[in-house]
Parts: sequence; C-alpha cells; structure tokens
Amino acid sequence: MKEEQQRIAIAEACGWKWERLWTGELHGKPVGEQGPFREVPDYLNDLNAMHAAFLSLPAGSHITFGRHLQEVCGEGLVGYVSSYPEDFAGLARIAHATAAQRAEAFLKTIGKWTTNQNEL
Repeated sequence: MKEEQQRIAIAEACGWKWERLWTGELHGKPVGEQGPFREVPDYLNDLNAMHAAFLSLPAGSHITFGRHLQEVCGEGLVGYVSSYPEDFAGLARIAHATAAQRAEAFLKTIGKWTTNQNEL
C-alpha cells in the first residue's frame, strides 16, 4: 500500500471524517467531534498516533495485532517467549518497532492491508 493509502485507511478505522484540501493536505476530525478540521495524524511517522490507533482496536484484536507486529518485524516468536537470549533480542525489535511497522500490523489486523499499490 502507498503511504497515503495507509494513512487514510487508519484514519477511517479510527473514526475520522477527512477531506483533501486544495493544497493536497489531508484534514479532518473524528466523527462527532466539534470544532475545526485539523491535519490527519501522520500514522506512519508518529508513534503517539499509532498508539492512539492501537487503543481504538477492540480488546480481542490486541493479540492478533501482536502476532502481525511479530511478522512485520521478522520475528518467529509467535505464541511464546522463552528465556533464551535470542528471544529477548526479538522482543527488543518488536518493542522498538517503527510507526510504519505498527501501521502495517494495524492494517493487517483490521483486514485493510493490501500489497496492491492501486487499491485501498
């Protein structure tokens, strides 16, 4: 998915109503929120925005998100963690996942991820 496609899909999943300004910027606000539109969060570069997106997932989706994040980070630790040092290294990579990696895992969790560059 293109970065903009990811950003729009995450915003919509988080309940944002958005529009593109004549400048090309994406502006919006969560549905039902009062006040002016503002820039849609930069989910692929902002860990705080991705944390807020993560918190919007239904409780049962958090484990699925974790498994997708392991996959995105290239970890084979799905299902358990032992005391072996390589497992701790894998956990460190997951803990330090970038916002873009978390965005991909989020979109896979909600079924919106696609490898087609021309599709949302």
